[in-house]
Amino acid sequence: MGNSDAVSVALAFVERINAGDVDGIAALLTDNHEFIDTGGASFRGREALREGWRGYFALFPDYRIDIEWVGEDGGAVMLLGRSSGTLSAHGREALRRPDGGLPPQDELQGPAIWTARIANSLVAQWRVNADMPETRITLGIPAEGEVT
Repeated sequence: MGNSDAVSVALAFVERINAGDVDGIAALLTDNHEFIDTGGASFRGREALREGWRGYFALFPDYRIDIEWVGEDGGAVMLLGRSSGTLSAHGREALRRPDGGLPPQDELQGPAIWTARIANSLVAQWRVNADMPETRITLGIPAEGEVT
């Protein structure tokens, strides 16, 4: 694991997520923070993301991220791990598909790669990536089974 200021900020951000601390999360965001989800959708602004995290915790009240590996490259922090959480009753209704089913569990959580861009000790960008071999190669993350 890295030990730079950027890595420390990224890990503190994960700690605030794991605590379900929306105000703590927002305190670590730049004013023009950008969140990018696995589908590539982008959301901007500290206050918009404060509400976004509030909504996400309403869906998954015990959402957490467990980090297995951390790397840093030119100011970008890469975190490899997995997310987990229990879908709330509200979440089951909110995410119910027209056919009455819910998204498969692996669409909602599981292995992931997060990238963080840190500016002035705040998170300027947080991106969630599917843990795919090509993503690992692009980001310079060890292949599955090579992480120590």
